[in-house]
Amino acid sequence: MVERILAAGQTVLLQRGYDATTTNHIAEAAGVSPGSLYQYFPDKTAILSLVIARYADDLEARVSRAFLRALGAEPSVAVRANLVAMLDAFGENPALLRVLVEQMPRSYDSRRGAFARRVDDLMTTAILARQRPTDGTGPTAASDSHVWRSRDSHRYLQYSNIWRLKSFKR
Repeated sequence: MVERILAAGQTVLLQRGYDATTTNHIAEAAGVSPGSLYQYFPDKTAILSLVIARYADDLEARVSRAFLRALGAEPSVAVRANLVAMLDAFGENPALLRVLVEQMPRSYDSRRGAFARRVDDLMTTAILARQRPTDGTGPTAASDSHVWRSRDSHRYLQYSNIWRLKSFKR
């Protein structure tokens, strides 16, 4: 029952948007009574928060795996592989990404903000770990450059209209 409600919640969210979605719409789409829905969730926020949390968890796991796979690669190869992995993950469900970016609130402690910080941390760690000077004194100018280019690219992808892209050359 919970899975059916969550699937219906995602469907209604994509059809109507966050503000226009109601528990009655979700219950109808799930084929349950509103009273039955309330046995599992107190309100639409609880349903949609779980829909978004699952989506964010999946995105984070996919991007994290890509970063880990690219750890041993040269920085330019790793950056490209990581950006392609993000594009692939973001492009898998562009409608849900659009709702998340355009309609869900973004605060420092939100799932969206946490995901952005996680990707930034992964990029920084992966690139800096690869580019250590032989004397061990700290990052090189080249690694600093790769870090900031990667983070800027990520920010652009995060705030751009990526869901509108039909396809693009990788």
